[in-house]
Amino acid sequence: AKATDCWFMAVQPTERGKQTKRPKGYYLNDVSLLLVAAESGETVDFALGGARRDVSLSAMLDADREYILIPVSFKANRGPFVLRVYAADPVGVQVCTPPPASTAWDAIHRFALRPALPRSVQRLVHRL
Repeated sequence: AKATDCWFMAVQPTERGKQTKRPKGYYLNDVSLLLVAAESGETVDFALGGARRDVSLSAMLDADREYILIPVSFKANRGPFVLRVYAADPVGVQVCTPPPASTAWDAIHRFALRPALPRSVQRLVHRL
C-alpha cells in the first residue's frame, strides 16, 4: 500500500463580496488544523490559521494508518466552517467522537518543541 497526498481545508462562511468590509458583529474565528496519528497521538502536521477565511494543511498519508484531524480555535467563540478533503487517491473519511482535549494539547506542545519546524512556520525567540 502506498502513501497518498491529501489536503484538508477549513473554510469559514462570508457574505459574498464582503471580503474587505465585514458586516457589523461579524468576526472570523482563528481556525487551525491539527493532524495526529490515531494510534499513537503523534503530531503529523499542524497549520495555524489565524483569523482568515480559510486554512489548509497537506500531508502524505500512509494507507495502513488511521489519522484524526482536529480543528482548533484559541478563541472562545464558536463559529461554523466547512471542511473539504482533497486526495490524490481515494481515502475513507468518517466523523468520530472528539478525542480528549489532552490529545490536542500534547500534540501541539510536541509540534512547537520540535528542534526543526517546517519552512512555513516561524518561531520567534525573545531574549529576557
